[in-house]
Amino acid sequence: MDDCREAGGGPEKDAAGYWMCRVWIHNAGIVVLTRSSFPRGFPVSVAKISEITATSKKSFDDAVSSGISRANKTLRGITGAWVADQEVAVKNGKVVEYKVRLKLTFVLDA
Repeated sequence: MDDCREAGGGPEKDAAGYWMCRVWIHNAGIVVLTRSSFPRGFPVSVAKISEITATSKKSFDDAVSSGISRANKTLRGITGAWVADQEVAVKNGKVVEYKVRLKLTFVLDA
């Protein structure tokens, strides 16, 4: 619960006596996913954010799909992804490659 205070949230008890903390704590790519209401000492899930780059000759959508598909072969528990950056490679005035930088969130095994 000290993490809540450090992140500026501060724990509170709800009507049922459960501790509440609605703060995501970001530290070196680790995110603590707190539940909105949980008993004191109840374990929370820990997620990791990993950054990957994927390319496609077809489209940005295809680059995103292929990147997630490839990452899923080595990372368990992927729960989300967002596109951090996009760029294209141009040759002779035509787009020849689509590139995305993805940030993937996955829950670490307990």
